[in-house]
Amino acid sequence: MSNHMNFPGFSKAAGIYLNAFKPYLSKRERADMSLPIKIENREYRHLFSRMPNDPLYTKLMVLYNDGEIVTDADEVRRSISSVFGLTLYQEPESQLKLDIKQGDVALRKTEIDALTKLKEGSLTQFSASDQEAVSDHLEYFKSLEEVGKPLSIVAKKILDHKKLIESSDKVTEEQLLFGIDLAEERTQHRNELERLLFF
Repeated sequence: MSNHMNFPGFSKAAGIYLNAFKPYLSKRERADMSLPIKIENREYRHLFSRMPNDPLYTKLMVLYNDGEIVTDADEVRRSISSVFGLTLYQEPESQLKLDIKQGDVALRKTEIDALTKLKEGSLTQFSASDQEAVSDHLEYFKSLEEVGKPLSIVAKKILDHKKLIESSDKVTEEQLLFGIDLAEERTQHRNELERLLFF
């Protein structure tokens, strides 16, 4: 899909979609629109407005794919819940790649191998507190490795899903909800990793 804005699945609003939104836009506002989102047997477009050089969207309108404004509150709520699955991908890919790297066994191999060798060797020359420190450090690096594996797996799934969305002409509600589930799973694993790193 061409003309991506801040995240995949959005482009500059045009045609019947922009015409439907124009009465609600100020002179300086610009509008972005989503690609078609299929929910059951209908396709929807989400239009967002914002001021130039302002990253925050200020207005939202939900349209059917034929340009008609959606007025049913339940339809609007349901479609808004799913379109959140597109906005998840504004994060730089470098962050996802960093998460993927957390599953690389080589990332902490040097520390784990060295501490394992030290622990399995003779620690009699160390005090009891030093021996405990070696064991604690080894356990710490093993914990980082263990937590990094599922984070790496889910980050790879998210990156693959992002590329799928980027290459699609339309998306389904199921695809978007799947992306939201992946993001929630990633957040859980990232929290576990950060808890180990910073506390």
